[in-house]
Amino acid sequence: MSIDDTAEQGIHSRLDAQVAWHNNSFFKENGDYVIQEPQKKERISPLVPPSRLQEDEELGQGYQFLSEFGQGIHTHIRYGRHATPEELGDQSYEQQVSDADIYLLEGLGWTKNLQEGLDFLADTGESAQDNRDVQDFVQYPFNRRIADAISGTQTRVSFFDVDNEEGDELRSGMIEQGDVIYGITGQGSEVEKAKIINTVAFESLREWFMVGQFGQQIASLVEKDPDLLQKLSLGQLKVLITIGDTHRNLTDKLGQFGVRVTEEVILETANPSNRLVTDSIKMGKINGQDLERVANEQ
Repeated sequence: MSIDDTAEQGIHSRLDAQVAWHNNSFFKENGDYVIQEPQKKERISPLVPPSRLQEDEELGQGYQFLSEFGQGIHTHIRYGRHATPEELGDQSYEQQVSDADIYLLEGLGWTKNLQEGLDFLADTGESAQDNRDVQDFVQYPFNRRIADAISGTQTRVSFFDVDNEEGDELRSGMIEQGDVIYGITGQGSEVEKAKIINTVAFESLREWFMVGQFGQQIASLVEKDPDLLQKLSLGQLKVLITIGDTHRNLTDKLGQFGVRVTEEVILETANPSNRLVTDSIKMGKINGQDLERVANEQ
């Protein structure tokens, strides 16, 4: 087989996997699209993490940690858009980063090197431009403000999103699917419907992944730091999250594990598709009539 043939076969294989993911991510019921985990074809509940995620060793540990210690965690979530530095809000953002014990970031496909680089900035006050582990990250002005806010605060920094762990089928599959969904192009109502369905299915799974990662990351940080452990035991551990406003269901998901959550919306997305995605994740299904209406409006 030639190199070209091998490459073509790989392309078709990825396309087949993407089509299968789409076809297995929902089923029709009374005109609505009910969201399910595509491998086990298990309905994704807005109340309970899918069994596939609970069976993952790290995520399972995260859920268990939250079940036992969630009430000791106070989390403030800043929801908003994430394109420009201004969308992080006013100077209260920097103050909240400084006041937090732990700052958890959204970042599909994050790496350990990046996490350690940002944590090093927090410890040392080093400039982001002098740290090679964060160079790609701070090329975007939005991320540069994050790095500058972190620097020298002593706040522990990590991510609570799908990590880029080589050889892990769950994580690599989710990252690839996320790239596909947010790379969908084309116009017309059918394209928009497919994009909304795939986005709701993907983000429903991703949010539950985030909850498990939230628990796992905090457990790991607390284990290494006696001061954080003491604050957790006293119910005084302060965690800050900044994340896109499409994920506003995280407030309820974390609250189901006893985590005390406050929230503020810095800048709300006006796009009807995004609002439908958020509402559908909360319901565990997409209303068929709403889907048709929103798709035809685009």
